[in-house]
Amino acid sequence: MDPVLTLRDLAAWSRPGVALAVLGFPIGHSISPALHNAALADLARTDPRFADWKYFRFAIPAEELPRALPLLHARHFRGLNLTVPHKVLAFGQVAAEEPEGKPQRADQVNDGDAGQAGHQAQGAVAAEAHFGQ
Repeated sequence: MDPVLTLRDLAAWSRPGVALAVLGFPIGHSISPALHNAALADLARTDPRFADWKYFRFAIPAEELPRALPLLHARHFRGLNLTVPHKVLAFGQVAAEEPEGKPQRADQVNDGDAGQAGHQAQGAVAAEAHFGQ
């Protein structure tokens, strides 16, 4: 099973490649990394763009989220999935919102040149977009 990482691990982050993550507290029970990493490994077999993609889990208490989001952006994490209450807390901290309306939470946070963008989604795939960039 993949390790549960913390804010301390994020502060010292130096892993090359494309990083994705789920944030929550507690998060040790999450099977998201196993599911997403299996899908990414399958994609990498036929598409080399996914060879260095990996999905991680971070135990981030809600009070540490304001520090974690800028660190994740600075470390170039490509996308995040969030648990409750992080979904609600993150929405006020992202640089962009969905054009479809004003959601009340950010289930996913995707990173881009302009900053992090919050998206409200149910059952979305972590490696959702940005493939051609």
